[in-house]
Amino acid sequence: MARYVVGRVGQRSAEMTGLGVVAHEAELHRGQERDVVIALPFVVGKLDGMRVSFACRRHRVECDRLTCRSVCCHRESGPRLSGILHFAGSGVSHHDPPQGSPSKPTEDVMRIKSLLIAAAVLAVMAGVAAPDAAAQFRAAEFEYGERFDLPEGEAAEIWNPAMKKLIEGGPMVGGTVRATDPRTYCAMAAAGYDFIWVEMQHEAIDWEQVARMWRTCPGPAAPGVRVAYADEREIQHATDMGAAVIVVPTVDSVEEAQEAVNWTYFPPMGRRSAGGGQGPSSLWNDVPGGYRQTWNDNVVLILMIETLEGVEAAREIAKIPGVDGLFAASGDLGNFSGYGEGDAEYDAIITEVAEAALEAGIHACAPLRWADRPHYTCFQAGTEGANIRRGAAAELAQANDRFGNSGAGGTEPTGSGTVALLANLTADCGSITYEADCNASFEAAATAAAGMSADEQERVVRRLRQVLGANPNHADRLRGIAQRAGLSLD
Repeated sequence: MARYVVGRVGQRSAEMTGLGVVAHEAELHRGQERDVVIALPFVVGKLDGMRVSFACRRHRVECDRLTCRSVCCHRESGPRLSGILHFAGSGVSHHDPPQGSPSKPTEDVMRIKSLLIAAAVLAVMAGVAAPDAAAQFRAAEFEYGERFDLPEGEAAEIWNPAMKKLIEGGPMVGGTVRATDPRTYCAMAAAGYDFIWVEMQHEAIDWEQVARMWRTCPGPAAPGVRVAYADEREIQHATDMGAAVIVVPTVDSVEEAQEAVNWTYFPPMGRRSAGGGQGPSSLWNDVPGGYRQTWNDNVVLILMIETLEGVEAAREIAKIPGVDGLFAASGDLGNFSGYGEGDAEYDAIITEVAEAALEAGIHACAPLRWADRPHYTCFQAGTEGANIRRGAAAELAQANDRFGNSGAGGTEPTGSGTVALLANLTADCGSITYEADCNASFEAAATAAAGMSADEQERVVRRLRQVLGANPNHADRLRGIAQRAGLSLD
């Protein structure tokens, strides 16, 4: 009686316990054929003297002495050699015993063991996969539990000021922060915005810097962020650091939109992972009802439609549960379409995005300068840099008024209105980051120039021409804006 021993082979791994797993027991006699079943999925070997072969669902392993071949069986092309394995130096050899001599079962056993082990290794190399076992658990049939449910009859309290504004119908306004200084962030957070839009898509900011700002000033504006892309790592970082408003750029398809929803929301609505330190205690530890229990009711998710593919998919994207708003990205829709404000083609795609949101019963979002357009209820306001310049200009205008326009702090003796216009031009067009903001400031200055005195008009025109010279790639567009406002800059 002899033992034939091999390991078990899984998807692409073999578990060999020395030679300790019994696959089959049989009585061996030289020259006698025996079927040998080994522990490979659907593999049956036939022992015939010195040759043993194994067949499986897609591979056949053939062994002759110490050489084994793996033959891949394809329905279309038939057998094809896929690998050869040599086992050298194992001490296994074959000699026919002298007539009348007793057989050497130990040598046969060693040979069979070597062949079976070779077959197991080749099966791993060939990727022999175990057949799928009957599923004992089906996730799709599992009913989500009640652990995170609020008491019966109790609705989640809305503690996110941005979500409160949306529920009330808006407008929800977010101020944009590009810097990493907590003092600058705190000034913006206390300025009256509903949330702060920290810019992570176009800035080299890291999450620790963002978290420091949010921990320093958790309010009154809700912490928010435009992430760089819609994946688990990026959105998990944002939410775990404390963001209550998530803005996702360049969403082109329903699949991308669903990914954003998945990583923003906790189960059963999404797939956000739960872990320690989420929504730091300084921000959301004491929210009514508990952070985990009420998060899905409070987070705001806005998806930006910035490409032609996104516009095409906008109506389906807007229907996905968990999407609170579609943002018609004024700058990149111009970038990807080749048209700008005032062009019929541009206006058509902007309108398509807004209509997609309204049709689905969610919010249409846009730059704050579109606040006078109907149907928009959530907005991105200017940056902290622009606000600093505007604030400084307003302060200087007051000083000019106080001193009879004689100038203060080295300023030119200009009227307060002109000072504000020039300040806005410097803020929005000095280094054009947001094309739409520069367009708006440029148009405002060109329009106002018509009613100014000759001296003030000359100053504004000079400044407008400086902007054209500093931004040659934008010059034709800006010159056209001035032309439509009745001011020639040629």
